Amino acid sequence: MKPLILLLALALAGPLSVTAAAQPIEKRMNADELERSGLNKLSQEELEFLNTWLTQPTASTEAQKLTTETAPTIKPALPDKTVEAEQPAPKADPRVAYEEAKKALNADRELVIDGEFTGWSGDTYFKFTNGEIWQQRTRGFYRKKLTNPSVKIYKNKLGFFMMELTESGRKIGVKRVNK
Repeated sequence: MKPLILLLALALAGPLSVTAAAQPIEKRMNADELERSGLNKLSQEELEFLNTWLTQPTASTEAQKLTTETAPTIKPALPDKTVEAEQPAPKADPRVAYEEAKKALNADRELVIDGEFTGWSGDTYFKFTNGEIWQQRTRGFYRKKLTNPSVKIYKNKLGFFMMELTESGRKIGVKRVNK
């Protein structure tokens, strides 16, 4: 059993160096190693077979040798000197984009309510022609029938949005529903 384990270990260990493979295994080991591996129990014929087998190249080393000898050499393509290399676009600073978006959101805006406007009554939603939807935020009641009225949305001094009906000047607190 021990010689079989040793043979397996040697087979899996990979190819030996040329000088080590040329020497018989019993000359590469000392007496203690021969005894511990069980090789001292092999007959002369079994030792010769083992030494022959250890010096033969394995299929994996043969395949590796073939691929390294016959593989074509690939050279990296050189860039054409007449074509200028494209420079990547500089990355925008996310803080700048955030500040610009914040300013755009906080800026006074003139919008048009889409369709019929009947006023507000406590929980009214306002749909604008640009697709935005806003909701009444503060209490209040106002009745007026208008078609596509113009409004101004701005932030008050406390930072809350207000909507002012341009035609009448009436104001109500609002909040944006969709982003």
